[in-house]
Amino acid sequence: SYCKARKAAFGSSGINAEYGGRLINLAMRRFTDLESVRAFAMENLDDGMIADAKAGYEAFKVAAADFCDSGCVDRSAKFFKMLFARMHGRGCTDASEFCGACENNARRFFMARSMLHTIPCCLQDVIEQALDGAAYFRDAYSAEMEHAESYLREAFADRPDLIAQAEAAAAAAREQIECVSSVYNDNKSSCA
Repeated sequence: SYCKARKAAFGSSGINAEYGGRLINLAMRRFTDLESVRAFAMENLDDGMIADAKAGYEAFKVAAADFCDSGCVDRSAKFFKMLFARMHGRGCTDASEFCGACENNARRFFMARSMLHTIPCCLQDVIEQALDGAAYFRDAYSAEMEHAESYLREAFADRPDLIAQAEAAAAAAREQIECVSSVYNDNKSSCA
């Protein structure tokens, strides 16, 4: 089947293949047909979660339409093109490793303080909405996230090395997010 072929291709890719392969196997054992997906949803989603998902989707649609209709796509593209051009070099060759050289170069970009070096307000609005949504999700569903983490720890109990890899990857991601957040928070535009 297509899923088995994709799983085999992913498993041979070498990119966290064992961890990802195990997650795929867990999902394939758990979700064998559409009814098993529906049953899982009915067991784990309540009316509040469904309402939150619908509200989030509606807010996303409005924000996306506003983003496009206001010409923000072009302004954001120009901003990011200049930001990434200024970030590249001086030790920054891969922005996915933002902390350190890329962070310092981004701070230099914003220090120029010209209109071209400020976050477009329309982009900042979208970023703020995304941050608010993420904070709401984290606060509202922390118990569910802890339950999912416990489930995964149990499923991987026989492979503490994979758990350690996942924890290290999560810590590295949190560090990168903190660096990006720091630069963002220090350089927000003065939007009305």
